[in-house]
Amino acid sequence: MQRMGAGIAALRYRPVWLAVGYVLVGLTAWFSLDNSPPRWAFVAGDKVLHAATYGLLVYWFGQLYPGARRRVGVVIAFVAFGGLMELFQAWFTVVRDPQIGDFVADTVGTLTALGLLATPAGRLIECIDGWLSPGR
Repeated sequence: MQRMGAGIAALRYRPVWLAVGYVLVGLTAWFSLDNSPPRWAFVAGDKVLHAATYGLLVYWFGQLYPGARRRVGVVIAFVAFGGLMELFQAWFTVVRDPQIGDFVADTVGTLTALGLLATPAGRLIECIDGWLSPGR
């Protein structure tokens, strides 16, 4: 039986949760470097998407790596990833330019997710993993 709050080591489907997370990272990189960015119906649409995307990444991996130090590490990793994606847009795309506003939105999303992880919602993957585990 899985202990609540036991973290990633106790997750029965750990490889699945990690794989989903890395697919999300890959999709983020792919869409960040795509040469046909979406058109937005409102001015700050891309900033909302940046914040939501990086918030989702930190929320996902923050659940898989519990504890304050590890979660701060997750935030730092994804802030750096967001910065690299902005730089790579300048180097590897034709129609995109790096924007400090995008980087700020990435950072806002990561910090928002860090706050969310401190709530009961920060154990969603653990709960789903428990529900999926046979014999519970």
